[in-house]
Amino acid sequence: MVNQALIDVVKNQLAGGIGEQEIREFLRRRGTSDDEVQEIFKALSVRVPTLSEIPVTESVPALPEQSLPVPAAPEISVAHGIEREIPPLQPSAPFEPLSLEPAPVREDTSSGIVLPPVLSRGKRIIRIGSIIASVVLVLVGGAYAYTVYFASPEQILDRMILQVRDVRAMAFATEINVTASGGSLFATAASSTNPFAGMLMGQEQPTKLTVTSSGAFDFRDEVSPKVSILFEADTDKWPLGDFALGAEYRNLDRKNYVKVNNIPDLGFFSLSFLKNKWFVIEDKEAKTQLGASTGSSETVIPDITQEQRNQLADAWGDHRFLTVNKRLSPEEIDGVAMHHFSLAFDKEKFKEWIIVTDAIMQNEPTDVSEMDETLSFLNVDAMETWIGKRDSLPYKYTAQISLRDKVDASRMTTMNIVLTGKNFGKNQEIIAPDGAQSFEEVLQGIFGQMLGAGAPTSVPATPQARNDQRRKDVTLIADAIKKNVSDNGGTFMCATGPLPQKATFLGAAGFGMSGYAIESCLVPKYLPAMPKDPTKGGLGMSGYSAYYDSVTKRITVRAPYAEEGSKITITK
Repeated sequence: MVNQALIDVVKNQLAGGIGEQEIREFLRRRGTSDDEVQEIFKALSVRVPTLSEIPVTESVPALPEQSLPVPAAPEISVAHGIEREIPPLQPSAPFEPLSLEPAPVREDTSSGIVLPPVLSRGKRIIRIGSIIASVVLVLVGGAYAYTVYFASPEQILDRMILQVRDVRAMAFATEINVTASGGSLFATAASSTNPFAGMLMGQEQPTKLTVTSSGAFDFRDEVSPKVSILFEADTDKWPLGDFALGAEYRNLDRKNYVKVNNIPDLGFFSLSFLKNKWFVIEDKEAKTQLGASTGSSETVIPDITQEQRNQLADAWGDHRFLTVNKRLSPEEIDGVAMHHFSLAFDKEKFKEWIIVTDAIMQNEPTDVSEMDETLSFLNVDAMETWIGKRDSLPYKYTAQISLRDKVDASRMTTMNIVLTGKNFGKNQEIIAPDGAQSFEEVLQGIFGQMLGAGAPTSVPATPQARNDQRRKDVTLIADAIKKNVSDNGGTFMCATGPLPQKATFLGAAGFGMSGYAIESCLVPKYLPAMPKDPTKGGLGMSGYSAYYDSVTKRITVRAPYAEEGSKITITK
């Protein structure tokens, strides 16, 4: 049974002049079956009588002649002094309910032309909105493509500087490889102070030095900035054996934490007691004790205001000491697309930038004449940078720099530098170490070494007790030398050279005495620390002497400062 409401709808549509065929098509599209359609129109069908069934009536009288109505004159509206006609009201058609069904295809039966469907108001709004959104996307995409792929190298560098200005946290790493021919600048500087320092730098032979560091900083909390740096250095020219220097530094809550991981052997002076221990010192005390300088601030990490950051960025714009001289093939770093540029370095612009930067940061002015001299010996052979295409941040920087010796132009020092950055703007995990000792304890240990103690120890109170200590010390030294000889096939191995054949203090040259630097050859392999005479041992001198008899193949160690006339000596 067909719903009566549907029958009424069809009836109204027919009354409105819509054709039967169009209504049938509409019903089929909405899912009405053919049987139901037939039933609807059957219910609405009206039987038309035949002509024979129409009764014959009298002739219809003619209508009286009437004249056509004359339309009334349009009303006049006067507004702001202007007369306008008011059109007569027209009968309006009833509103049809909004349908989401596709508009039917209209066919002009007179011409056979199929007309496009008429869109409803809602669909027209949706289509117009889609067109506007597409135009906006094209414009935004074009602007992004221009910024990323078509911006000039200078614009990219400027944008990088602005991005770096706003970086408050990141992780970084550096690697510096230094090769000095014939000692180069290191030897020149060393020979001007004392010959022992010159020997350490390998004055007559090429020297290689590698320095690496890694770390992070987080300045997002301006009240309590955080910094962490791990530093390591080694060289192939160290007369006292392998050179390895390593340290870790942290700064949190305006406190400086330092840990020494590796210490080179100085021969005359041992700092092994400092290894793998954390020491702490307040910022203000550090600047007082160590003379650290960061402008007018009392903190080791300088406080940089936003105004100073803006001024530094402006200083770059006024003194561009880096310019792009070549666009290199783009690369990716950790999956991030990069701009890759070769850079040129302008010494004069760099000098100007340094002077302005000193003023902005309220630092002591740089000695311009000294900087001019340094720059005159410096040459930047190559420099490259990698800048992220999306974030405009510097992910990598490399440079090859050569330094000509100030005295001998044939001597050169080359430096290969690699800097990398990552995790820009992200949280950096930097925590304060537990169990850090005070700076005073470090000084006590150093002074203890200078006064002759391995680690801070008390000096025996009586001459007899001090002589007993000396007897133990000479025995320890003689046994250590004997073990060294035994391990090396009957020859004493030491970077200082063969054992002396006349009595010589065991210490180091270069400190106003003629000594034999033996500590590095015994400590830590054969001795935990170099013994020192209780009263005379100190910086550069153990207070004990030794000599080797090449005929008897025996070593003699003595305590020249024995008290109460005692002679303390041992031969092995």
